[in-house]
Parts: sequence; C-alpha cells; structure tokens
Amino acid sequence: MLMKRLFSSFFLLMLLYSAFAVKAVNPTGTIPIVYINTQGGAPVVDKVTKIPATMRIAVPDGYTTLNGRTAQNLQNVVLSIRGRGNASWRMDKKPYKLKFDAKTEILGMPKSKHFALIPYAVNLISYGCVAGMELARCTGQSWAPYSEPVEFVLNGEYLGRYFMVESVKIDKNRLNIAEQPDLNEDESIMDGGWLVEIDNTVNDTQIVIPETAEMNLRVTYHTPEALSAKQKEWLTGQFTNMNSAIYSGDTTGAGWAELIDPVSVARYFIVREVLGDTDGFNGSFYLHKDLGEGTKWVFGPMWDLSLDTKRDWIFYDHPSYSKVHWIEPMFNTEVFFANLVEQWENIKGRMNQVYDYIDRLGVLTKDADVANNKRWPQYESANSIERAERSKKVIQDNIEWIDSEISYMAGTGVAVRPDDMSAISFEDGKFRVGFVRGGLKLDVFRVDGSLVRTFVCNGGETFDAGIFGKGVFFVRASGETVWPVTLKVVN
Repeated sequence: MLMKRLFSSFFLLMLLYSAFAVKAVNPTGTIPIVYINTQGGAPVVDKVTKIPATMRIAVPDGYTTLNGRTAQNLQNVVLSIRGRGNASWRMDKKPYKLKFDAKTEILGMPKSKHFALIPYAVNLISYGCVAGMELARCTGQSWAPYSEPVEFVLNGEYLGRYFMVESVKIDKNRLNIAEQPDLNEDESIMDGGWLVEIDNTVNDTQIVIPETAEMNLRVTYHTPEALSAKQKEWLTGQFTNMNSAIYSGDTTGAGWAELIDPVSVARYFIVREVLGDTDGFNGSFYLHKDLGEGTKWVFGPMWDLSLDTKRDWIFYDHPSYSKVHWIEPMFNTEVFFANLVEQWENIKGRMNQVYDYIDRLGVLTKDADVANNKRWPQYESANSIERAERSKKVIQDNIEWIDSEISYMAGTGVAVRPDDMSAISFEDGKFRVGFVRGGLKLDVFRVDGSLVRTFVCNGGETFDAGIFGKGVFFVRASGETVWPVTLKVVN
C-alpha cells in the first residue's frame, strides 16, 4: 500500500511539474512581444464576444522586421479581442481577431483597425501562409496581407510564437477599391465595391446558389456587411451568371472571361498550386469587384494558405472533405490555359525571391521557436532553420512539377515522369497509350469536368478517339510509375 501511495504521489507531482513547466516558459524577446490584457482578465472563449483589452508591443533594440521595416514600441493601445477561424479555433493554440479603437501602425504595417494573431503551429502550414503571400506579391496581385512574427502573452500567460497579420479589408492601405455601402438601394453604384468569399462554412451573411447538381456554392459577403433586397438580388444574379458561364461547356471560356478577370484567375491558381495547397479552392476563396465601367470580378486577395508536396493539380488531388469550386471547368478552357502559360512564363523567374524571404523568417525566429516548442510540445518541434529548408525544397519541387506539366500540355516539353516515357499521345484521331510498367488508369472528362468514363490499360494500345463521342475531352492518365498527366482530345 505504501509503495502504491508513493507511486501515486510521484505520478501526481510529475503531472503538476509538467503542467507548470509548460506554463512557466517565457518569451525570448528576440522578436517583438505582443502583450494583451483583457478587462478584468476575462478569458477569450468564443468567436463572437468582443472582450475589451489593452495592448503593448515590446520591440528588440535595432530590430528590422521580416518585411524590412522599422518597428516601434507601443503602449496602452485600446482594442477588443475575440476568437477567429474554423478548424483552427478547435486547436489548443488558438487564433484571435483584433480590432483597435483607432487606426494603428503595427510593426511597420500601415495603419488599420483590423489585424489577426495567427498561431505558428502545425508542420509547414505557417511557412506556407507567409511564403504564399510573398508569392502573391511576386505574381503581381494588387495586394496580399503582410505578416510579422511575434511572441504573444495573453493576460500574463506566454502563448508562444504567432504571426501578426493584416486582415483582408477594403482600405486605401490594403485592398484599395471602392467600398459598397451597407443596405444600398442606389443601382447606379451597385456593381462595384464588393469583397466576398466562396466559403465552406454556413453563416448568416451569405448567399447560396446551386453550383452543380451535387453541391452548392456558398458566398459570404464581407463588404458590404449587410445587404438590402436589391443588393442581395444583384449579388445572387452575378454569381448565378458566372457559375452558368463556367459550367456552360464552352471550350473557349469566353463567357466566364467576360465576367471574371482571367489574368487574376491564372495568378491565383499559380500561387495555390506552387504551395500544393489542396484546400485552395474550397474555402477562404476571396473575390472582389471594383466600381467602374468594364470592371470584372477578380480572384483574391489570398488568405489561409498551406504548403504541401504536389502530386497532381489541386482539383484532382484534394482531401475527400474538400469541395473544389469552379477551377476544374475553368482549367479546361482555352482562355484559362492561354493566361496560365503567359503568366507562368512572366512569373516563374521572379519566384526565387521567396527563398530569401523564407530564410529571413527562419533566422529571425530561431530562438523564439525553441521557446514555442517548449510551450507547445504536442506540436511538431523541428527548428525554424530546418522548417525553412524543408519549405524551400517543397516549393522548388512544386515549381519544377508545374513547369514540366505546363510545358507538356502546351506542346513545348515532356512531362517529368519515371523512365522518361510519354504515357499518352493523340494524333490523327488515334489515342495511343505507351508501354508503362504497372499499367495506366485513364479518366476521360468533358470540358465541364464531368466524368465520361474510366478504364484501365496495360500499355502499348491504340484507340480510335471516336469512342469518346463528339466534342472536346480531357484524358487524365495516372499509374504507379507515371506522374499524372492530362491530354486534350478534340473529336
């Protein structure tokens, strides 16, 4: 009995010590420290309740920010804080939404009332977020949110490393377009100043239209925040028309390109694909439209990015829970592919600058990462330099894959695959399957993305392409020894 009691007491002491050790971790002060104290020490328990608070920021002497700016110490900044995010809010290390009483310059980022504290947490996701925004700037997108690494202390408790991030807002220092008024009834200004998000969650500030027979398209409106009946009718009509044009089966894509800027689509697509962000067309999928004659809907700004090794185009390789909206039928049109090729050639040489950006992040956060890992031992604990190197390797590999695929599809190169063999080809109405170890699975799609048929070949076979019927088709070949590749077939 005595031994049992001694063991139980020792086990309890170890648990208490472990809990204390985690909570006793202190910030390093090697990057800016954000201190927020809520009124009366109230906890932040949900995403709705705005808790009054004050903030101060302590910046190390001589510190230059990730984005090459000078940062200032701040004292007694009045704000409110609440939770934010969807799946991320359910994690132990939570994200927060900040709203300042007055527009404030934070860590060299232009003045605004709206920022977010995003946790540095899982695997390469955080590097994907930061690198992805820099990639967006490389592509020429009009604005992408800046972020700065910080250490965060809430009500005296050290919560580890975070990013202070610009929220997506219409503002002269951010997305600089006209702003559609709430509850507007004036039709002369109805067609501009919109910021919306194709969303994967259900909320009260969205319109819903059927995208296909199998799924709906949920569009959350951020600006304006409240719609009049006329605004709701206008927005519903816009997305109904865009959706109809995208799924029309028109292989030129001319219909949707009259409504949506195809250059912005290509640039958005490139960023998501370079990151291998398999959730990229599921949620946090923003579009905006400025006011003015001839303005179109524009894809972006970027938000909620991740990073992973590519195995295929996102719309072929994504989680089963993820519903990919719009991009597959758009991909299968001439206007999309022409803009993709042009933008890729313009952009790919500039994307190397993201490697220096990642290196700088790794060096800046080296010591802070050690403290963060102690505070959150349940998350992956690789150090910042290792994560930076892994992130660069993933991005480099993804760029090479995309470059190979685009060259192959454009007829200017051969897709990279084991044994350097051409898996499929189309010429003179004949569809040929090369000799491929392990065989091939062939999926035949119409332009609208609908599946015509799937069959398996052992290789070395030739088909009359007429078996697919009349029209334009895309044949996707995949196998154990072959990189997935797509071929356009016109009958």
